[in-house]
Amino acid sequence: MGFIQHQVPPLYRRRTFSDKFTDTTDFITANWRVLLRMLTIVLLPLCLLQALNVNTLMSSMYGDMVGNGDVSDTLVGFALNYGALMVFGIIATVLFICIVYTLMQLYHEQNADGTPAHPNLNSITFAQFRPLMMRQVRSACKAIGAFLLFFVLLMVFMVVAAVVFATMTTSLGSNEAGVVLVVIFVYAIVLMLLPPIAMVVPVFSFEKIGFWAGLKKSLVYGFKTWRGVVAVMIVVGLMVGMVLGVLGLPFLMMTMFKALFAVQTSGEYTFTNSVWYSFLQYLSAIVYVYASYIGYAVMLVALAYQYGHAREKIDGDEFFDNANGYD
Repeated sequence: MGFIQHQVPPLYRRRTFSDKFTDTTDFITANWRVLLRMLTIVLLPLCLLQALNVNTLMSSMYGDMVGNGDVSDTLVGFALNYGALMVFGIIATVLFICIVYTLMQLYHEQNADGTPAHPNLNSITFAQFRPLMMRQVRSACKAIGAFLLFFVLLMVFMVVAAVVFATMTTSLGSNEAGVVLVVIFVYAIVLMLLPPIAMVVPVFSFEKIGFWAGLKKSLVYGFKTWRGVVAVMIVVGLMVGMVLGVLGLPFLMMTMFKALFAVQTSGEYTFTNSVWYSFLQYLSAIVYVYASYIGYAVMLVALAYQYGHAREKIDGDEFFDNANGYD
């Protein structure tokens, strides 16, 4: 008997917010075993490396706080570890996107009679899943590239805007007002561009589309379903954030405790600098990094259903009454 006991809805259909939440819950409930297994096989080794980089970065910060070591060596070590962390993070993010959206494509694939083509995804092996996942790598890389382009353009725009505002307010003799205006402007720009940025990943993952065409479609889908994207990100983000806050508490507490001892004892902190304490801190970092990927897998699934709604709403051919609540 297949594990899927409910009717699998089509990915591309109009959805209310409750529909998006229900479909996300149904997908996670039906496929949590295979999702967890694939994330563990592919991402856990990278999580070990990322956690090691995080701990090394923290250790360099402790040394800087107590004035131990040469400043140039500290900066070089910080730069190398941060660079390695970014490289591992990008690789892990690409594979993470591939895993989640490959499973979603298999989940929604149907036979000619409308029945699920893969009624029990939990039985799929990694050997069967790997070639399907690797087909998504190119799309995931384009999505990451588009996201980075958005980020760079946003940073440049905000810097230019901050300089313009600072120049205007200085000439008017009101520096405090300039700071307030810059902060408000930055928040407004980020909030305005958040939906199209969020749509980048599902657009590239579910469609065979060129880079610039994908950017354009992300902008269209994001702005035309702005309220729906924001609602999904806020609600799912709050739930994921609360869970990660609990799971990340051991790592954060151990890190703060070690930093406190480093400052108060001027580097002579034998208890928090012991091997077993460092090992426990490393284990807590692994749990936090690994749990972050699991948590944000839920966010990717919710955004995919938001994308399916946006595509059907904007590009769909069927008649639909634009009732309130369908964003």
